[in-house]
Amino acid sequence: MIDHKVLNLFNSLFATSVRIEFGEGWCRLYFSNTIRNHICPLIIDACASFVGLLITIQNWSAFVKHVSNLSSILRYSSLTLAGIFSDVWFLMQRKKYYILLEKLLHFDQCYNAMINSWSNETEASFTRHQILFLVASHVTIMSTYVAAFMWFQVYGPNTKILIICCVFIGFHFMLQQLYAMFFAEHLSVRYNLLSKVVEHRSCRKILLATLKLYDQLDSMQKIVSEVFGLSCLVSTLIVFLNTAIVFYTEMIYIVQGGPVVMILSEVITMIPIIIMFYAMMNSFDRLIVEESKFKTAFMSLQYQAIESQLGEFSNFLDVINLKLMTDSPRITACGLFTLNLQAFNNILAAIVTYIMILFQFKDFEKT
Repeated sequence: MIDHKVLNLFNSLFATSVRIEFGEGWCRLYFSNTIRNHICPLIIDACASFVGLLITIQNWSAFVKHVSNLSSILRYSSLTLAGIFSDVWFLMQRKKYYILLEKLLHFDQCYNAMINSWSNETEASFTRHQILFLVASHVTIMSTYVAAFMWFQVYGPNTKILIICCVFIGFHFMLQQLYAMFFAEHLSVRYNLLSKVVEHRSCRKILLATLKLYDQLDSMQKIVSEVFGLSCLVSTLIVFLNTAIVFYTEMIYIVQGGPVVMILSEVITMIPIIIMFYAMMNSFDRLIVEESKFKTAFMSLQYQAIESQLGEFSNFLDVINLKLMTDSPRITACGLFTLNLQAFNNILAAIVTYIMILFQFKDFEKT
């Protein structure tokens, strides 16, 4: 069954508008806190946009003289715009998230009927750990900035408001991306369950039922790609921009002997972004691996049937393997690239390239 504690935690933390309740022999899926969870983050986005625009207008003549200042404007404005987009997108797609959860529940009912038992609740432990890390890291980030505000006169009042708003925006944005990880983890677990059924050399009836459940998982992967593909693309761009700009800014601060508190706060801000993105890509990569294991289990079963000279059963499995040989739907960022660990490696390479470009602009600034 669905890990209702993690799902409801997303709702409590303003990320989604769906909750679920379980009882003995029943479950209830419903919308909750829809207005609160989508309007409150948009208010923070609007506040950050207004303050950021005010700061930019007041200091534009000074900002245009330095690449690091322009990069910071790009960083904060892109994060704010991404937060606005993500909030609106999740509001528009809330019914599809609901349908996806219904399909997961339907899969569990079919699986339990197939094995004639009531399976235990699936624990989305990886997603839960990432949520806890995200909360802990942003509490640390906020504490660092508050300490800087109190002990060092580094930031002006408008900048303080902007930074606080952006910390909340970053937390909420990354939390919504973890929602995609939540579904990827649940699909991975279900592929693993089907693989175990096949490995036990079940009868034809069970194998056919397993194949139907596989089709259900395939259809759910298509929905996940549809509803999370665009937000994952935006998330990838934000990770790319934020990480590259922070690395570049840190190098400039170190060379120029900038305040230690500013260097420390920027580094602490960057770490959870990279870790969250890696964790998300890793969860999608694991989904691909688990699906591949399911197909391999059927192929192994056919080899065993051939060795045992079970001709009719081997022909039956051959038909199934022909079906499984077709390419399965992949979760992609709007079809541009597949979400997996290779995407993470490519982004790291792009970050290094972008930092080098920024330093070239820095050389032009000197001339």
